[in-house]
Amino acid sequence: MRLSFNSSAYVKYSFEEMCKNVSQFGYEAIEISRTHPVHELGKRDREKLLKEIKSHGLEVSAIQGGNPYLDPEYAKKRIDLAVDLGCPFVSLGCGALVTEEEQREKQWKEVSEHLGKLANYAMDKGIKVVIEPEPPVILAGVQGKPCERLVGTLKDVQKMLADVNAENMGVLLDIGHVYVVRENLLDVIEKLGKKIFHVHVEDIIDRIHCHFIPGTGMVDFEGAFRVLNKVGYEGCLSVELEAHVDEPDRGALESIQYLGSILYRIGLK
Repeated sequence: MRLSFNSSAYVKYSFEEMCKNVSQFGYEAIEISRTHPVHELGKRDREKLLKEIKSHGLEVSAIQGGNPYLDPEYAKKRIDLAVDLGCPFVSLGCGALVTEEEQREKQWKEVSEHLGKLANYAMDKGIKVVIEPEPPVILAGVQGKPCERLVGTLKDVQKMLADVNAENMGVLLDIGHVYVVRENLLDVIEKLGKKIFHVHVEDIIDRIHCHFIPGTGMVDFEGAFRVLNKVGYEGCLSVELEAHVDEPDRGALESIQYLGSILYRIGLK
């Protein structure tokens, strides 16, 4: 398994500086977050960007195409970007935020239809798409319990995959999110199996949805990596530390030191 780093932590840095730094730390790939709107670049500038990425010995592991919820036109632009950068996966997020329970069924129908169309759009271009279960979120100025995401649990993601029924659609498994929603991580991995196309890695403390540096919280990374290997996962483990924008270098370095040592110890690196 190879280690990738999500660009969200480097929002205060140039894209080129981010590539240079994570490459020096030993990462083999980068994931392009929505914080970096490089889909707005023209064809020639995209070619320059790809050349820059490759000059640091990196590849693009995935591109986030949710904004942060499903926006079909934005997603298509990010799918086109994936084609130009030789990236295999585009994440379409969790679909929508459920602010009114009575609207859930309508939202589900709309989102599943859009996902089906986007999966077909991506299929024609040789790209796979992934959906990412997300924990509930507390909205500013809204009292009461947190708002749920349309796709937030194992049951949700299994149902969405079944409803869309697209060969090129799978799951972006965010290891920390599974802890936040109090599901059994190893069980989730085994049940999703080959439908896990991409993986996000961060640590979790007290089941709070905040992305901590791996090794500082409660996540059983060794157990997760062993089961991912068991189900045949061969993709990247992409470190996502969007809360560490003030110290991205420290987060990137400490993460690869900790995760790399686990992968070497269990023979997966």
